[in-house]
Amino acid sequence: MIKKIVLALVVLLAIAQVVRPTKNNSGDTQKDISTLYPMPDDVKVIVNKACADCHTNNTSYPFYANIQPLAYWIEDHVKDGRQD
Repeated sequence: MIKKIVLALVVLLAIAQVVRPTKNNSGDTQKDISTLYPMPDDVKVIVNKACADCHTNNTSYPFYANIQPLAYWIEDHVKDGRQD
């Protein structure tokens, strides 16, 4: 019985790998904070390093962002970070 449950879970996870969320890599900088507000270069470096992954349209995804269901979890966090 346990083998059937484990096999069913493995099959479901394998099927889930086919459907992927869209990634946030449009490169649109129209609403970036560094575009909207003037800031010194040293502050811009800090903002880009600490905040740009989730709060811009150029997200750098970790390697595990291609594994389902983690990809949906990460995409939800990115969408939450980009709310207007």
